[in-house]
Amino acid sequence: MKKSRNLVIFLTGVFALFLIVSLTPKDYEYKYKIGKTEITESYNAESDVYSFSFLLNDETYLYSLSNKYIRERGLIKSLTVKDNCLLAKSDYLDSFSICHKDSEYYTRYYSEEVDSKVIDTYKNINIYNLNNQKYFVWNYTGFLSISDDKKDEIKVFETDLYELELITKLKNYLVVANYDQKYEFDQMYLINSKNNRVKELNLDKKIYFNSYILGIYKKDIYFYDIQKEKEYRVNPFKETVTKNAYEILVDDNWEKVSVNKLNKKDLSFSKKELFGYVLKDNVLYYEMPTQMIRVTNMEVSNVVESNEKEAYFISGDTLYHVDFDKGIKKIMSYSEWNFNNKNIYIFE
Repeated sequence: MKKSRNLVIFLTGVFALFLIVSLTPKDYEYKYKIGKTEITESYNAESDVYSFSFLLNDETYLYSLSNKYIRERGLIKSLTVKDNCLLAKSDYLDSFSICHKDSEYYTRYYSEEVDSKVIDTYKNINIYNLNNQKYFVWNYTGFLSISDDKKDEIKVFETDLYELELITKLKNYLVVANYDQKYEFDQMYLINSKNNRVKELNLDKKIYFNSYILGIYKKDIYFYDIQKEKEYRVNPFKETVTKNAYEILVDDNWEKVSVNKLNKKDLSFSKKELFGYVLKDNVLYYEMPTQMIRVTNMEVSNVVESNEKEAYFISGDTLYHVDFDKGIKKIMSYSEWNFNNKNIYIFE
């Protein structure tokens, strides 16, 4: 009985070890074919990125995606190639498509017309599809708040302002300096996106308007005051201003910087993402580890907001939403965006 029990324990341990080894993410490269297409499938365990190379008739299509480790190999189960576009389907991954011609990559909806009907109009803004989001649109003294449930006007300042610089999103809030003050400010406004209420903040130190925002870390907003040559950490919820060391956050690590670099007004917190939207010379690209993909043939003037999958961008007088895998749709049009489209903010 004792030998049998020891054998069971031994076999259980071996099986548990097998499971651990087989389920532990590991780098690999696997080659296989579907029809005449040669596929090279690889996985990078450190970044959780799958990369695929499809070779068909001397044409190579490259594609990458972020996904948790899958024990199976040969993840692509079927392929369709039509008009320079390859569609791949898998039992384990979302279907994806990629188009390739003359060494340039583009999306399958690259040149599609985006046509939508106006469902509502508010303050000269034509609304097509709000995508279940809430939008704050700058109107020179405050914001137009636009959602499916309600449209409202939020008054903030007494004087007209063309564009705001000392403003940022912080969780469900907008935080903005009081531009009705002169030269320096020790007041800010906290705008709650949930109920559109505006709260006046009274800071314990003054900051010159000749400043810029470096970024956000936790609940603090980091400013650099060029006039005073000082970096500040502002907590709007505690209404405190604390002098900070000369440093910025790069890839989640604090790095020291010089005053000379800070005075150039071109530093900000940054984090390198493997996937995301990039705007270059009014062309919107989707960047992958393997290549850059042109998203649309529209001329893009501003990327309002983006993450590794979705983006909101301005072309002409129109705000669009793009989901890299699904396509583009119109959100709103406003003639003023032909000239000024910097202060648009989007909340869930």
